[in-house]
Amino acid sequence: EVSVYTPDAPGLHLVKGLRVTTDAPSTLTVTVTPDDGQSETVWTWEDLSSSHDVPLMGLRFGVAYTVSVRAESKGGGVANCEDCAQIEAAPPPEVWPNVQVSVSAPSRMEPGWTLLSFNTFNRSLGSYLAVLDEQGQFVWVLEVTGQGHDARLTPEGHLLTLIDHAFVEVDFLGQELGRWSSLESNVLGIPVDVPRFHHEAARATRGGFLGLADHEEDTDLYPQSYDDPTLLGPSRVLSHDVVEFDRDGQIVHRVPLWDALDRSRIGFDSLGSVRDTGALDWIHANAVLEVPGEDAYLVSLRHQDAVVKVSREGELLWILGNHDNWAPEFEPVLLAPTDGTAWSYHPHAPAISPDGARVLIFDNGNYRVSPFTGEEAPAFEAQYSRLVEYTVDEEAMTVDQTWSFEGPEGTRLFSYAVGDADYLPETGHVLGVYGFLTVVGGVEHEERGVGTAAVRLMEVNPRTQDVLFDVTLDAPLESLPGGWHGYRAERIPAFGQK
Repeated sequence: EVSVYTPDAPGLHLVKGLRVTTDAPSTLTVTVTPDDGQSETVWTWEDLSSSHDVPLMGLRFGVAYTVSVRAESKGGGVANCEDCAQIEAAPPPEVWPNVQVSVSAPSRMEPGWTLLSFNTFNRSLGSYLAVLDEQGQFVWVLEVTGQGHDARLTPEGHLLTLIDHAFVEVDFLGQELGRWSSLESNVLGIPVDVPRFHHEAARATRGGFLGLADHEEDTDLYPQSYDDPTLLGPSRVLSHDVVEFDRDGQIVHRVPLWDALDRSRIGFDSLGSVRDTGALDWIHANAVLEVPGEDAYLVSLRHQDAVVKVSREGELLWILGNHDNWAPEFEPVLLAPTDGTAWSYHPHAPAISPDGARVLIFDNGNYRVSPFTGEEAPAFEAQYSRLVEYTVDEEAMTVDQTWSFEGPEGTRLFSYAVGDADYLPETGHVLGVYGFLTVVGGVEHEERGVGTAAVRLMEVNPRTQDVLFDVTLDAPLESLPGGWHGYRAERIPAFGQK
């Protein structure tokens, strides 16, 4: 006996449940065949049971499917049910992006599908976790309440995500498995208040979780303008801590970046107010990751135009970024650039190469100058973002740019904010996310009749600069003026077997 049902999970799309009852305990092979001529998906369940209740994922909006089931008992008996169930996948939500697939070369791409978090600019209209297949089509969608940020696959096959400043663990059936926010205690016995997490939601190698948390500080010598470095005064600023905590919500380690960095150094946007308290957005840490095999972290600092390496004890080990305006005591940890190395500006989401020798950065590219230098920033429409890789020699304290990707076929792209760049291990390619794409080829989206922001996903071969996957999510200006923006993406295993 075979029946299909819809899982009871608010906001879950493109998932159906299949109930199969057999006379004897059996294993299952389920084949799901779409009516649009695309490839079928085969699912197998090796557990012997007389009653199977299994999810079917990887459906596409508006497509009908036929389900066939093969059951095999331990004794070798086989029962086939051809075309024994029909599935009709619903259309997408009412507010949904246009999906433009410019390039899809599955035979040359990194295997798997792409996990993405994205939102409407007006988040009340929609915030989603989603998976796209190698053709750039949505095959799993979960609408979340609040703003979704980071999302990644856990070793258990769940999703760890950041929603409205809380760590949330959820499965692919839309069931919440855990939530952590507003931590106020720790196993070290040190009073710590973590009012909110932001940007990063990761598992820590020591167990538990790794993230970034806010706190505010008062300082007497903070720059008051972008033009006069001698104009200093008292300010309340927003700083950040690297935080590790366990599944019980207990903080087990904390590195205050306020203690490691130059408190009087600013970049452009460091004078922007980000809270009702008037706190200024000093460094805007937007990513943290552990350095494999070391007691150290890499932290991306958008408003310092730098990626820094900090020890677990809080010692600043090196600074990958321009040398403008650092206090003299920081000069020994500034990496010296080799000829041809160009700095990143307002960087996002660094990654460490599989061999540990290189650092990959999404270079948003805002301004491309520092305050107090007298240099003028390019016009907004002339700014551009890059995927860029650097090799750091820690003994020589040098940095060398090994390659940079500035856009497909010479067309520069500018993502004003957010973004991602990930190594893809099997092919050596890179997955890039232009999460707040606003300018293409020197033309702003509004001039093209497109909402202010769009999301563009690209898989790039850095050796040849070939683009193997290129998908844009956008909206017409008149229907959704703010458009869509994404955060990060990662390649995950495809659902089922093809």
